[in-house]
Amino acid sequence: MQQFRQQQTRDESSEVTFTPFIKNGMVGYICEREGSEPEFLYFNPSDDSDDGQANVFAYHGTSGHPMDDTPVCYFDVFKED
Repeated sequence: MQQFRQQQTRDESSEVTFTPFIKNGMVGYICEREGSEPEFLYFNPSDDSDDGQANVFAYHGTSGHPMDDTPVCYFDVFKED
């Protein structure tokens, strides 16, 4: 994880910088473009599932906090196909 925190990626064609972060059990990227507010894209594991399954939610938003940002989707970690 130490290496993850140190790596920053720059997409020159879109002029976006992706900076990894780890905070309160969440892991993701701060996406920054000059002249725009930063946006967050991150995973947050559920701590209270309704169905007893282990879920991890993917979020996208401007606050970097799951209470304010929108979940895009979730992954049932141990789902059997």
